[in-house]
Amino acid sequence: MNSEYIGVDLGGTSFSMGRVINGMVVDARSTQIDSKKSSEVILKTLIDSIDAIITPEVKGIGVGVPGIVEPRNGVIYDIQNIPAWKEVPLQAILERKYNVPVALNNDANCYALGEKRFGKGKGFHNFVGLTLG
Repeated sequence: MNSEYIGVDLGGTSFSMGRVINGMVVDARSTQIDSKKSSEVILKTLIDSIDAIITPEVKGIGVGVPGIVEPRNGVIYDIQNIPAWKEVPLQAILERKYNVPVALNNDANCYALGEKRFGKGKGFHNFVGLTLG
């Protein structure tokens, strides 16, 4: 039985995402955005990008956010690179649209978790992930 998910990296100039099956990226895309557009236009760009790679087998979506996010309720409170996105309930929007669980977290936390599970942190009880930007 395949384990299929979508991972999304929200950037200030592009949205990068990939569909992952059993830990291997099988489809990766990047979509340029105009971060000065309205919240609705940017959300539509994100949804169109996800629509391009999602399959009925996808069991969940994870989103890395370069800003302030509340992981428990899935709300983006602030992304400096996308000024229109203030208090965006992205988790609820995507769960309603795709009918799969959606998890959001700060992108640095997502990076560290990915390294722990699949990368250089695998096999270590403790490690430090450092991002600069």
